[in-house]
Amino acid sequence: MYSNYIKAGILILCALCAMQLKAQQAVSVNKTIKFTTHVSSEEAQRTFLQKFNVDDNHTFQTITVNQDRTGMKHERMQQYYNGIKVEFGTLIMHSKNNAVKSINGEVYNGLGVNVTPTLSPQEAFEKAKAFVGAQEYLWSNPAEAAAINYSKPEGELVLLPEMNEYSGLLNLAYKFDMYATQPVSRGEVYVDAQNGNILFNNKIIKHAYNEGREYFNNPNNLKAKTATNLFVTGSAQTSYSGLRDIETRLETSGMYTLNDDSRSVYTRDAQNVPFGGGYINNFAEFEDADNVWSLPGLDNAALDAHWGAMQSYDYWLNVHGRNGIDGNGFAMRSYIHVANPQNGASWVNAAWNGSVMSYGDGGGGFDPLTSIDICAHEIGHGVTQFANNLVYARESGALNEGYSDLWGAAIEFYAKGNGDDLNPNVQTWQIGEDIAPNGIGIRSMSNPNQFGDPDTYEGANWRPTSTAGCPTPNNSNDQCGVHSNSGVLNYWFYLLVQGGSGTNDVFNPFNVTGIGMQKAEEIAYLVLRDYLTPNSTFLDTRNAAVEVALSLYGSNSPEAIATQDAFFAVNVGNQYVAQATDARLVSVTDPEIHCGLNTYSPRVRVENSGVTTDITTLDINYTIDGGSVNTFTYNGSIPVGSTTDIDLPAITLTKGLHALSFSVDLLNDGDASNNQEGFAIRVNEIGAVDDVYDLENADDELLTYADGIPQLWSRGVYNQSGSVFATTTLSGNVYATNLNGDYFQNTRSYLVTDCYDLNGIANPTLKFDMAFDIEQNWDYLYVEYSTNGGVDWNVLGDATDPDWYNSDRTFASSGNTDCFNCIGSQWTGTDTTMKEYKYNLSAFNNESSIVFRFVLVTDQNTNNEGAVIDNLVVADILSVNDVAVNNAFSVYPNPSKGSFNIKAARNLGDVSVSIFDINGRNLFSKKINLTGTANINVDHLQSGLYILKIAGENFVESTKIVIE
Repeated sequence: MYSNYIKAGILILCALCAMQLKAQQAVSVNKTIKFTTHVSSEEAQRTFLQKFNVDDNHTFQTITVNQDRTGMKHERMQQYYNGIKVEFGTLIMHSKNNAVKSINGEVYNGLGVNVTPTLSPQEAFEKAKAFVGAQEYLWSNPAEAAAINYSKPEGELVLLPEMNEYSGLLNLAYKFDMYATQPVSRGEVYVDAQNGNILFNNKIIKHAYNEGREYFNNPNNLKAKTATNLFVTGSAQTSYSGLRDIETRLETSGMYTLNDDSRSVYTRDAQNVPFGGGYINNFAEFEDADNVWSLPGLDNAALDAHWGAMQSYDYWLNVHGRNGIDGNGFAMRSYIHVANPQNGASWVNAAWNGSVMSYGDGGGGFDPLTSIDICAHEIGHGVTQFANNLVYARESGALNEGYSDLWGAAIEFYAKGNGDDLNPNVQTWQIGEDIAPNGIGIRSMSNPNQFGDPDTYEGANWRPTSTAGCPTPNNSNDQCGVHSNSGVLNYWFYLLVQGGSGTNDVFNPFNVTGIGMQKAEEIAYLVLRDYLTPNSTFLDTRNAAVEVALSLYGSNSPEAIATQDAFFAVNVGNQYVAQATDARLVSVTDPEIHCGLNTYSPRVRVENSGVTTDITTLDINYTIDGGSVNTFTYNGSIPVGSTTDIDLPAITLTKGLHALSFSVDLLNDGDASNNQEGFAIRVNEIGAVDDVYDLENADDELLTYADGIPQLWSRGVYNQSGSVFATTTLSGNVYATNLNGDYFQNTRSYLVTDCYDLNGIANPTLKFDMAFDIEQNWDYLYVEYSTNGGVDWNVLGDATDPDWYNSDRTFASSGNTDCFNCIGSQWTGTDTTMKEYKYNLSAFNNESSIVFRFVLVTDQNTNNEGAVIDNLVVADILSVNDVAVNNAFSVYPNPSKGSFNIKAARNLGDVSVSIFDINGRNLFSKKINLTGTANINVDHLQSGLYILKIAGENFVESTKIVIE
């Protein structure tokens, strides 16, 4: 915004001790463990908590799970102690190929904390009101409050870390979102639940004169209009960016308005109502008769705000794959002509109030504050809030501000294309150059000193952030220098993109070779989304950025070197030291699910990350499920900077989950930390078309697993007292999300079918019986399929099929009120009677290996009984008169030596008998008359599992047979 603004394969990283700097040492609040052997999520979390003395009274609930382009998953979790939320307590688990690679987190130990409050919520509320001291509050205006889904705070009981020192101590507190309108302020006020002292005020509204934090409180931006009107492309003569295409809405009146329903971007006229006033639900529309826009006077600023929000939306979607501010299509509402809240005059400001953007008309030489970098900056604060909730004070607050400047520059470059990727135009690095009277802006990312901001951590112009130098963050000290100290991150990003050399303020010479905007913005975003925690520091950011660059590009890569050296240039961390000889185990390439119970041949990818010596020989060591070490010696040539794929000898794996660990051993290897790779592989059977899984036998066991803890889905007899299900429709064994109770919270749990070869199957169909009781529009169930062994998964079908899903609801279609993570094709709600669901798979009848999985997604609140599934089959669709008949015949002996009898339960007449192997190949066919018992002799077949299929007039049935 505008302002003047290794034990057993485990490595413990002590960032507090690792940095040897000439100035005051950068500090870290994050704790990190790296795992160099295969470790499950449960084991990894347990190891982390034990290492840092966090006892069993602490629990962690999943908030988000993201995946980057390398396949690394990042699961962010919220900490609780005895059921009470630990404010800012965060654990992030990083995993790949079903093995945890590292954990970082900002965790606190609640041992000994008094969790019984002395004050009542009302008593604490009065303390918060007295602290704010306002004359009026937003809850007094119900209509305006409802427009941003705000209500009078009741007080949330939390455990708040000590905010003036990184001591790790916790205090029981009430948290209130206090939104005052006279005078205007908004902050999360924390009141000590024992004595009523104010512990912390986390500023929410941020605007000029450093009055606080831009904050998103809740996913509450209701669309003001139902998008029943046409949205069309118009042209706009913007004030700062020339002639641009914009999306508008054609209203029933025949006029066009600045409403882009395709992006949920809405631009309104606040009609000079002061900031904090009642314009959010009482606004005017900007209108045009021919959709060729050029508005008079200051109105034209609306065109820049509208185009700026559109470009911001497109940037986040096209560059980072993020659907808007929250990743779920959060509406972007901009209000133009917002007046000064102090005197009603023209406002030299722009602000994000947690729900909407507000823009003043400028003054004192400043033009309206709607240039694209300022629009992108405001929206960027919302992204930061959703990504990691960076606290707006001290170093984390400076990171918050720096990231918004970073996005302002990146989005301006994206939208205007100034310069090239490695050398953006100088305007890219000036913040607010279009609206400032001097034409050069209000901050500089390429030269922060130009505006009195630091370009070096603890260097010239650095504002104190320690308790000694800044005892309490407040407005008068800019929350301990958040706007100024953002210059350090700004200069790091500039150097990372464009490069530069010189000597910093602590007399360290540096020379950084830029990597360009595209690579730099990806590194910066993944750090923000996947690694930073609420109180992260510059050192935490540096450590995360180095980790991301290594993950994306590898050791000794130009990108890894530049990332670390750019931080060295701003006095955060050491300079990069390249290794003369270094082998890096890049990956073990294999699908998540291996179809077939035969041999598995691992393939490893090795990179020569050294800078001087080609690799001609090295050993590859690997273990299976913690067993003995196998060694394969590679002889060949891997030139410096090159990678090669090495095939290892085949190994035999049984059905189920297996842990594999690999390492490379190179003589004189300069960096042994990148030599290990562990992952899990799930070995699956090949299922036979028309084989019905009635789940009564162990042969019908399917694969199950989960992203969260614990996993769901188990096979057995459903046995819940007082079940809502019509239990008379449940028979024998089933697969259920929980056989004996409600499903768990905060998990994504999978039930995986066998793999199928659909080649030559004219009309295959996936069918099963199911009943479900799933929290309506909050939790949901759907089916995915993969044709490449689980490397990629896609949703199967949609809600338009009457035999399939019952809901197409999404967060956007709900009016941004529920279904936060719904995919728009799911089962949700309750249907307690077992009934058949089916989906035609004819689109996949050329796929030789397809697998399906049921996915149950649950949130952190209400639990229901879940889902019950039975009689699963991938069937060849029968003719109009055909029916599937169960128990039409029996087979004995089974297992057999190859000669067995088929006994008909009734006169089946002329039938076709076929036998298939587990890969779906037809090995035997014969026509017989089956009126009693018939003998089949296939003793030429090898020992193994086969599928016997019998098809007759109007029926077909399959069963498994075993040849010994």
